[in-house]
Amino acid sequence: MATSASAFQPPPTYADVVLVDDRTKRSQFNPLWLDWFLRLAAFVSQTGGTNNVLQGGTLGQVLTATGSAYAVWSSNFNSPSGTITAASASLSGSATASSLKGTGTGGVGYATGAGGAVTQTGGRTGAVTLNKTCGQITLASAAGQAAWQTFTVNNNTVAATDVIVVNVASSTNDYAVRVSAVAAGSFNLAVSAVSGTATDTPVLNFAVMKAVTA
Repeated sequence: MATSASAFQPPPTYADVVLVDDRTKRSQFNPLWLDWFLRLAAFVSQTGGTNNVLQGGTLGQVLTATGSAYAVWSSNFNSPSGTITAASASLSGSATASSLKGTGTGGVGYATGAGGAVTQTGGRTGAVTLNKTCGQITLASAAGQAAWQTFTVNNNTVAATDVIVVNVASSTNDYAVRVSAVAAGSFNLAVSAVSGTATDTPVLNFAVMKAVTA
């Protein structure tokens, strides 16, 4: 079923999703909604838009789809589950789901604009500030040493319950890196040269994974 982007209509929220036959008491899916979902599938699969975005709030709030070649539509969805299938999708805002899975080769992670970079000054224990959910930290130039050297990353995107993922992106010496503390607005990283004492400027990659306790 082909659906013209300009003719795509909002969902028929004026109609019940399920109809009950008064005589037989049997329930059936409303043909109006079935037709709309089929048109939605065709809308998503069209290739006319290069900037298609699904935006949604928490469960029960408005879901909005926009695209460079599509009219804007939105609706209030209260279903606790669903599937978005696309070669590339961008989700913004806050969404509630039991799971989020990706099967494409693009992977799951942050998009351009979410990251940043900072260079440490004042030695390997000098604090840095980078208010991004992911990025790179270039450590101050110094000779590698086995003793753990700890520094603070000030980051206002971090909550005390978040998980910080970090790894060594590049270095001359062989380094180990660990997260030694996480607090609201900051986290601590500690580095140690497993081998090598050359003077270098290691680069660390990090990402903030949002987490809660309830």
